[in-house]
Amino acid sequence: MRNLYIVAYDITDPQRWKKIYKIMRGYGTRIQYSVFYCYLSDKEKVLLIMEIDDIIDHKKDSIIIIKLGESDLDKKVEFIGENVDIKDHEAIIV
Repeated sequence: MRNLYIVAYDITDPQRWKKIYKIMRGYGTRIQYSVFYCYLSDKEKVLLIMEIDDIIDHKKDSIIIIKLGESDLDKKVEFIGENVDIKDHEAIIV
């Protein structure tokens, strides 16, 4: 079973930011500058956290992972302004 997650990050170093961005592209779709939505299984979520954990500076950077649950997105996600097409898809881990 997959759940929808919103992952947002604030990375202080441009090189670490690029690494996190590349990792996130493999797990989800960018909806804003440092915000992605991801459909992840429990295993994929653990893998994502492990990859991120190895890169960030735990004293300077922050990552937030918000679980929105299973599908039914039209009731959970609302856009004002430019709409982002949110589709249920599997993670493509690169």
